[in-house]
Amino acid sequence: MKKRIASFLLLICAILPNPVYSADALISFSHRFHLDEVGASCLDCHANYKKPSMETCSQCHEGTGPDMPVVECLKCHLRLDYGGIAPHTAFYRMFQKQTEGICDRTDQVQQELTIKLNRPCNQVSDADLLTITKLDLSSKGIKKLRSGDFKGLSNLETLTLENNKLKKLPEGVFGGLSKLYFLSIGHNKIRSLDEKTFSGLNQLNTLFLAEMKLKKIPTRLFSALNHLENLNLRFNRLSKFSSGDLLGLPSLKRLFLEYNSLKKLPADFLKNSPKLEWIYFTHNSLRELPPGLFTDMKSLTSVRLGANRFSAKELERIKKELGGVSPTATIWTEL
Repeated sequence: MKKRIASFLLLICAILPNPVYSADALISFSHRFHLDEVGASCLDCHANYKKPSMETCSQCHEGTGPDMPVVECLKCHLRLDYGGIAPHTAFYRMFQKQTEGICDRTDQVQQELTIKLNRPCNQVSDADLLTITKLDLSSKGIKKLRSGDFKGLSNLETLTLENNKLKKLPEGVFGGLSKLYFLSIGHNKIRSLDEKTFSGLNQLNTLFLAEMKLKKIPTRLFSALNHLENLNLRFNRLSKFSSGDLLGLPSLKRLFLEYNSLKKLPADFLKNSPKLEWIYFTHNSLRELPPGLFTDMKSLTSVRLGANRFSAKELERIKKELGGVSPTATIWTEL
């Protein structure tokens, strides 16, 4: 069938002498099909608001490129009446790139996606994946994830992985989730995180990392999370923070650090988070806080310091400092 169409199109191109009917003039393109059926966006092809090149087309269509004969394009993009009517979608389905499906993903991830989409794993297309905005994988007994488990879920807004048996996360596992708003990986057995774990999550608002086994935070772990407002690190094994560990959190409003093993904090610990409203330090081993820690923290409304090792003198100093910075803040020194 393909050979017949190709031969027919070549014949047309050869016998039509008028330049108006050259091969290029016979091409038609359905924007509506690519938007509704393929799931593409305008900027996928028109990144610079210009006509796309063959290199752009080749990103989605295998075998295309700058040297591809126009007759190949005409297999799907033929103007049937030479008057601008877009080809029938059957042409696209005959020649479009076949989906690879999601059968190679972690079993629990695969099962959840097929349930949500109501189709077998080998029939899930890229367009299907774009329809998913929420994915709950909590309490699924997941021991390992694969780096491509969330590939294609670029419209995902909420991802929950808590209460599993994860010990580590593969490199780039959250890559491409640029619209993710809420992420929870708490209640796992993760001991460490790579500094690039959350790279690209530019819209993330809430990050739940509680009840794991974290001993240290990589210096640039949060450096790209410019919109993060809620950070929960409760019930870990953190004993200290280094200067710059909260670098990149200008929007942070609520920070939960209870039930760790913190003994001291750097003087500039909160320097990069001037919008902070709540900060909870309860159940740690703090004996003092560095003078000036709360400088410019005028948005503070709640500070919890109970169940630490502060002396009465140190608590009085902290209260005085907080009163000078944010007079209306509530300071909790007991549980």
